[in-house]
Amino acid sequence: MTDVETQSLLDVAKAQTNCDYTPLTGKHKTYFDLGEIGGVRVFAVRSEMATSTIGGSFATVKDAMAEVKPFAVIMVGIAFGVTEDEKAWILKNWVIGVAHGNK
Repeated sequence: MTDVETQSLLDVAKAQTNCDYTPLTGKHKTYFDLGEIGGVRVFAVRSEMATSTIGGSFATVKDAMAEVKPFAVIMVGIAFGVTEDEKAWILKNWVIGVAHGNK
């Protein structure tokens, strides 16, 4: 996430929870504890660009799984290198399916 995207996320979360985020310092990253939204504790973390680099999305999610122990992970990004058809397939078959309890 860029600085602008991060601030937008924090603003929306604050509007939902009526409280500011709390920083949670992990081993490699600082997590944003956004509070409880819809009965679920929500955290956000920023990763570097790319998937497999140090600090990239894979390493960030792996670290978050160990440190925050989330029930679910939602990754937000623009998926450089993935075609529009592939993005549509992923959204239809994976993201929406998981949201509705299908795997």
